[in-house]
Amino acid sequence: FISKPIADMMETAKPNSLDINPLMRLKEALEGAQRNTSKILNRLERFEHRLTDLDEKMRPIQTTTKHYTKAKENISLTLAEIGKTSEYFRIAADVKDIVQAGLSPDTQEEYFEALGRLSNAKRYFETHHEIKASVTILSTIDGLLSVMVTACVSEFERILQASGKSIATSGDGQHNIINPLTPEAARDIKSLCDMFEKNNHTAHFKVYQTVRIAKLKAELKAQETACAAQWTAAALDGPYEKGSHPFKEYFLLAYWLLRSELQLWGSTLPSNEESLHVFVAICEALIAELQRVLSPILSEEKMSKNNNPAVRKSKLVLVRLDVLETFNDRYEEFRDLCRPDVRHESAASMSLSTMRTAVVTACARSIEYMTSSGITEGFSTVENKADVASACDLHPAAGNIMYCCSEVQDYAAPYRRMRELSNAYYSSASAKQQLELPPVPPNSIPTDTDEFTTIVLDNLFAALEERAAKFDEKGRPPLKRGLSAKSHSLFEAEDKAAEEMILTARKHLFMANNLYSVSNHLREIIEKGEDSATAKKRAVPVAGVKGKAHRLATFAKKVETRLLAEQTAFCDVLLSALGMSPQEMAEFSSEYARDKSGQGRLLKAKFSTFNTGMDALLAQQGEWRVAAAGLRDRLAALMVSKIQSEYNAFYSTYSVVKFSKKHMDEYLKYPPAVVERHLTGFFGRA
Repeated sequence: FISKPIADMMETAKPNSLDINPLMRLKEALEGAQRNTSKILNRLERFEHRLTDLDEKMRPIQTTTKHYTKAKENISLTLAEIGKTSEYFRIAADVKDIVQAGLSPDTQEEYFEALGRLSNAKRYFETHHEIKASVTILSTIDGLLSVMVTACVSEFERILQASGKSIATSGDGQHNIINPLTPEAARDIKSLCDMFEKNNHTAHFKVYQTVRIAKLKAELKAQETACAAQWTAAALDGPYEKGSHPFKEYFLLAYWLLRSELQLWGSTLPSNEESLHVFVAICEALIAELQRVLSPILSEEKMSKNNNPAVRKSKLVLVRLDVLETFNDRYEEFRDLCRPDVRHESAASMSLSTMRTAVVTACARSIEYMTSSGITEGFSTVENKADVASACDLHPAAGNIMYCCSEVQDYAAPYRRMRELSNAYYSSASAKQQLELPPVPPNSIPTDTDEFTTIVLDNLFAALEERAAKFDEKGRPPLKRGLSAKSHSLFEAEDKAAEEMILTARKHLFMANNLYSVSNHLREIIEKGEDSATAKKRAVPVAGVKGKAHRLATFAKKVETRLLAEQTAFCDVLLSALGMSPQEMAEFSSEYARDKSGQGRLLKAKFSTFNTGMDALLAQQGEWRVAAAGLRDRLAALMVSKIQSEYNAFYSTYSVVKFSKKHMDEYLKYPPAVVERHLTGFFGRA
């Protein structure tokens, strides 16, 4: 059993006699194509054999053609070289007229071209010594080149010499870099430099170095001349204002000149090793100028020749710290300028480093001197007899020392940096080699400006005491006047004793004068420190501020206590010289009550003692000076309080007694009102 669809398919698959002929025809066509393909392949194979034969036959021809082409190229090159050689041989004759005409703006291009041709000819003959005439031709070319290069270098120098300033300073002190060359000059000098570089000539490097150093020195010299008075050592004698030393402007000008020079050098000379040497040499020249100016400030020898080193060196601390602060502000930038190749130190940057080392060490030496007993050299020497009366005045060195201690507080930052660097130099072998004198040991430099101030003023305090003791070196006079009354006149024999006793007050006045100044400066320092600490606390708490303030305040209290004691001792001496001391008044009262018959003589003696003492005191008026108005008022008030009150009681009691028949007016020549007037105005009005 087969289904109908399958049966239909089987019926369809049976061969059809009508389809046999087309298939045969297709087969015949394929067989014909294969025959044709075989024939074409045979023909192509024969053609390939023929081409191979042809290639074999053409190869000799190709080789010959290649040789011919190479020969042609060689001939062309040879002809070109012959042409060049011919030009090199006749170059001297070709450029002779150009050389003789010289360099001018109109012929510059032609002149440079001729110089280039001569340079090429020179290189050719230097590498072709086999040419017999090369030596003679080279000699001729060298002569012409020398003339032309000299002319170009002269023009280069002329343009540089005509250049202007590199820095313009505005009214507010700001420095502005300007191009010292005009646009035309800059264009011409650039053309010359390009020509020099193209032809491998370097003679202009030395000229550039020489001219630019001279120009920069001239600008620095103008600054130095403008501040000539301040450069002298005498400038250290007066008050010193921070930042006022002319070296600051000098240093800043040198820095800005170097920045300007870097721009000019970079736009003028090529960037190569020889050009770098030129710039470094210019830097070294400027640093040498800075060293020359710094030398008087850093020289220990020159300072030691001063008659009063304390006066000079106390101010020198401020000057040297000021100079160091100037260095610190610009040192890194200045150092980078001095080493165009930042990978290596240059001779100029090392010179700058050496100079800062010297400044730091000089600062450290000044600090060491100030904190040692050396600052009080000469304090114990009393002036000669002509000046002995005024020896109780404020010691000039003391004023400078106290001024230094007050002003040094403004230099806390450079002081701290100085100490850091000085300690580093002390442990550095290379730094020790740079210095003429060994570095200062770290323990010789106080940790900060407050410790510095305390040490210096403490030394000053001790020196003042030693100086005051010299007033009694001939032996201490008696502490009171005697009552060996005579029966006549005004007891003029006691004048010498009164004078000697009055003079013993000088040491107390000397101490009061100096301690009052110390006290005032300490007060200013403490107030300045408190203001600074308050400002800092608003931003960041400062450790140790209370400790520093306490240290100075304790010392200030010590000074003030001693000052009050010296003022009192001064008045006590005057009381004794006037015979008005409590002990003497007690003795007088006792003797007056005991000896009724001798009361008149005792009163004469007592009034004479007062009168001769007052005469001796008034003889010193104008000689004994008190510099501070505040101290004058304090001493005058104390003198009136102690002397006037005692004398007023004595005078009011005994002036009414008729103890002299003829000389009452002479004995009573100093009424209390007159005494008060003399005492109040003894040191002058404030």
